[in-house]
Amino acid sequence: LQAATKCVTFGSAGLLFGVFIIQGFIGADDENHTTTLGREGSDYTAAIIANLLNSKELTLWKDVNGIYNADPNLIENVQKIERISYREVTELAYFGAKIIHPKTAKPLMSKNIKLIVRSFSDFKKSGTVVSDFDEKLFPLVPIIIFKENQALLTISSKDFDFINEIIFEQIFSILNKFNIKINLMQNSALNVSICFDYNKLNFSNLINEID
Repeated sequence: LQAATKCVTFGSAGLLFGVFIIQGFIGADDENHTTTLGREGSDYTAAIIANLLNSKELTLWKDVNGIYNADPNLIENVQKIERISYREVTELAYFGAKIIHPKTAKPLMSKNIKLIVRSFSDFKKSGTVVSDFDEKLFPLVPIIIFKENQALLTISSKDFDFINEIIFEQIFSILNKFNIKINLMQNSALNVSICFDYNKLNFSNLINEID
């Protein structure tokens, strides 16, 4: 939708009800240039609006009945997660789960707004509830996230200097320069290995900079 639409109706008691259909996904930067919020950006839009309206809950309608412990298109016999915390669902989204935008939980958590992920093709199913609760009461099943097209880069010390905080600072500064987010990292005395999304366009420049 290119513009917001307002539909107004009157209830039996004469009260005014408003139904607003607005766009998601589209945003603007600090200089008012049109940009996008990224994958599932409409979820993030809905969460911000729910926060501003002090809503009690937010429902996201998806093509799956809630959040599963793996992609049902890739793995058989997946399990639906009935309840999950704001923190845990943010971790899942950050590391590649495609169900919601990684920033969706923050505006909801700040006002304890319950999030429900449900299927638009089957209204009778309850979906997954995301809220602030003790995860020890609802232990999670093992969760699998597939990340394709990954690069594994190992940086080694040539003169046996330890990989210390100063070296880490230099490495992270270079990664930030090329807008690279680390998915996994392991370090030892003389090596540090990082795994990240491979980008052919800036990979050679990254290697040259690190060398």
